[in-house]
Amino acid sequence: MTINGKEATLAVDSWSDVSVLPAELANSLGLQIQQCSKQLQPAGDSNVMLITGRVTIATLCVGDKTLQNVQMYIGDVKKAAAPVQGILGLDLFPRLGIGITGVPTDFPNRRRHVDQDDCIQDSHDDDWLEKYQAEPELRKQ
Repeated sequence: MTINGKEATLAVDSWSDVSVLPAELANSLGLQIQQCSKQLQPAGDSNVMLITGRVTIATLCVGDKTLQNVQMYIGDVKKAAAPVQGILGLDLFPRLGIGITGVPTDFPNRRRHVDQDDCIQDSHDDDWLEKYQAEPELRKQ
């Protein structure tokens, strides 16, 4: 894949709600980092990743797909994604035509969303599993 025309190796990660680059890669690509400070706990993992900012990528090319103005977060991905340079998360799957069928992509009772400052927030929906089981169209997403 390429980020603004430069080669990069990102893991396609269905466990990550968001796409993340390390600050070193963002700086080497000349991306302007906007400060943002939140913690992210990858699903099924006890490690906590500190999100320190976000960037806008003018052009992201993955295979035959080209995306414009892509938002990614800045964080230390070494523990979560070594030996790759970053994480391509669920937030970009629809735009890239990547789909997962037959399994939910969120754990029951826990969902993440982006707040008004474009930072990650956790929210809880205690009825999520019941809603999922009761509404067949949710299972098709």
